[in-house]
This record gives sequence, C-alpha cells and structure tokens, in this order.
Amino acid sequence: MKKKGIFLVAIMAFLLVVTGCANQSKQSSPTNKVETELYNKLSKSSRDDVQFTFKRQEGTIKGQGSIDLTINNQSNKNVKFDLGDFVYLGADSLESSKSGIKTVKADKEITIKSIFKNIDETIFSDPGLFCYKNDSFKLAYLDRKTSKSNNLSDSEFKKKYRHFMAHKDDVTTNSDSSSVDDNSDNASNDNDNSTTTNDDDKADASVDSSNDDKSNSGNAINSGEEAKALVESQQGPADESQYYTYMEGMWDTSNGKAYWVVLFQHNPDSELPMRMGAWTVYPDGTVLSGQPTDIDK
Repeated sequence: MKKKGIFLVAIMAFLLVVTGCANQSKQSSPTNKVETELYNKLSKSSRDDVQFTFKRQEGTIKGQGSIDLTINNQSNKNVKFDLGDFVYLGADSLESSKSGIKTVKADKEITIKSIFKNIDETIFSDPGLFCYKNDSFKLAYLDRKTSKSNNLSDSEFKKKYRHFMAHKDDVTTNSDSSSVDDNSDNASNDNDNSTTTNDDDKADASVDSSNDDKSNSGNAINSGEEAKALVESQQGPADESQYYTYMEGMWDTSNGKAYWVVLFQHNPDSELPMRMGAWTVYPDGTVLSGQPTDIDK
C-alpha cells in the first residue's frame, strides 16, 4: 500500500513537470509581429503590392467634383500614409484635401472619401498622373472616371502623359512670341517717327530702353527648368552624389502660384533618394526656403 502511494505521487509529480514545461514553452514562443512602414520607405516590390484606385465623383455644381481613393494593401506589412502628400499632376496640380496619418493594415482595404475635392473637371480633359509626394511615387495615370495602379505599365498612358507635360506650356510660349512680334512692330514704328529727335535724346532713350528690358526679363521665371537654374545659381552647384530637380506644374500658395525645386542625394542603401532641401520659386524670381505646400503653415 505504501509503495502504491509513492508510485501515485511520482506520477503526479511527473505530470506537473510536463505541464509546466508546456506552459513555459507557450509563453516563450514569440508572437508574429507585423511591421509598419511609411509607403515611401517601402521597397519597390512591397510598393507593388499596394494598389490604388482613384474614382471621380461629379458634383451637382460645376467646380465641386471630388475624387475618392481606395487603397488595397496586399503586402505583409502595415503601411502608413500622410494623407496630405497625395497629389495630382496634369493640366493643373491638385493637392490633397485631407491631412493626418492613415495606416492600412496588411491584407486590408480602405476607402478615403474626397481625397481631392472642389475640382474644376475641365483639367481632366488632358492626361494626368496621381502620385504620392511627387512623381517618384507614381500611383495611377488618369483614366476617365476610374484610375487604377495597373495602368502604370501601359505604354500608351506613359507616352501621352510625357508628351503632354513636355508641351503643355506651348500655348503660353506661342502667345508670348506673338507679344514679342507686336512689340517689335511698335518699336519699328517708333524708330520711324523719331527722326526729329536729337542724338542725345536718342542715346538716352536707348539706354533707358535697354535697362527696362533687363529689369523686365531678368527675374522672369516661366518654367520649372528656369526655377531650378535660379535656385542652383543661388545655392551653388550640386555635389557629385546630389542633383537638383523640380516638381511638375505650379503649386498654389497664399502669394500665388509658384514652382517647387528640390535637391536630392543618391542613397547607397536604397533605391529612393534622400531629400536634402526644397525651395519655392515665384515667377517674379522670389525664392523662399521650403516647399510650396509648407509655405503657409
């Protein structure tokens, strides 16, 4: 009887030891934690797993259209977005009407209503591109009412967008040329009518005219390329690992439209460059430090 009791105690002790080890094993086993990253910090392959759909909604009144955004995160990471960094580039530039950070969990989908609103829909008559931050992070080309990420590989969309952006200022250029021609005709007439002016007056008029021309054209910035050149002349040439560039189109500020120039540096650890500086350049030649979207903040 005594031996039987000892045997039972031994069995119970053994069971307690086994149960304790099992519990400890469960507690010590690591839980799978899902990583969270900003969209622009993801690798190219991870970004390809995040799909975007932009859907236009017509307003009841002209100029009150909006665009809804659906984000489908098919990656294995939670992805964060700064809602204020969504932009549209085309005949005119649109800035997001939203702000704040939004996280889309792995394998989930969300819809953000009116990411762009109060839109004059005439700008959609021409090619355009939806981006995150800038055209380094393309999300979808404009495609009628619904624009999806899968059209980024469509060569026809690429071709039309690039051609349009390269020539969208041609009308302005032609208009300027016409103005120059008119001025030339007027100048010719003035010369014909000035035969009675003495030589000293002619010389003074010539000097004044030359100074006026310089003051009118010296500070005029008519394109992103000219804005970039102005910033580079003020800030100095970029280092070997850096380069100046500009965001397409003009950007709204409280002081009017302006160009956005950026200095990037190549990142040896990533395919994404590092931003080293940004400037806002107005058509009159005024240069302010910072990007246009931050000037009024």
